[in-house]
Amino acid sequence: DPCHGVKPNSKISRWLRSKEIQRISIPANSNDMNPVENAFAYIKKKLYKLPFISRENFRSNARELWENMDQQFCRALIASMPKRISLIWDAHGE
Repeated sequence: DPCHGVKPNSKISRWLRSKEIQRISIPANSNDMNPVENAFAYIKKKLYKLPFISRENFRSNARELWENMDQQFCRALIASMPKRISLIWDAHGE
């Protein structure tokens, strides 16, 4: 979708073509390319195990879980990006 990327006739597009750099099409809302979605799922799973007392309590718990998220988990999500990109490349962006 051009509104989420480089327009076909822009200077950047022309430069990429001149350098023979291949681009892959990635859907704008691709969970495969958005590791924060995995982080949200991690928090959601933990959050729903806690008692729901009030909306403010729920927000407070969510904030605490976010702030105390395991850094090794975050590093693993970041480290997974090359494999995610490779899988999308192999699937031709689909």
